[in-house]
Order: sequence, then C-alpha cells, then structure tokens
Amino acid sequence: MSTPALLSEDACSAYQEGVTQDQKRWAEAVAIRRMHGDGAAVWVAERIGVFALACDWQGVTRFTAIASRLDHLLRPGSVH
Repeated sequence: MSTPALLSEDACSAYQEGVTQDQKRWAEAVAIRRMHGDGAAVWVAERIGVFALACDWQGVTRFTAIASRLDHLLRPGSVH
C-alpha cells in the first residue's frame, strides 16, 4: 500500500509507528476492494499464487492475511 505523496519520509515513519500490522492489512483489504471491486478476491488469489511460485513466503503470508480480511468485507451482511 502506498503512502500519500504529501507525506515526507519522516512523517510516513511517524505515521506508521502507531499503526498495527492488523490495521495495515485491513487498510490494504479495503484499498484492494475499492480498486478491484468484484474482482478483488481473484486479484488477491493471483498475488498469493505469484508469491508462492517465487517462494516469497512473506508475501504469501501478507496476502493470505489480506484475503482473510477481504473475505470478511465481502461477506453478505458485513458492515462496510
């Protein structure tokens, strides 16, 4: 997830200090849903596949966490 261009590098690290990994994954899930709409789940699944083929297990772990949150957002009856 990219940081708005208006924030300096120092401001970015200060901002991120107070943000948990869980909050980052939720923010990424929301951003991906906005960018990809109905195709968000497929897009995330494709990324997980790309990371797995590259043996990038940190990427697999990160996007699996995003997928879990995205699933919650897309579940009928969830509040969004």
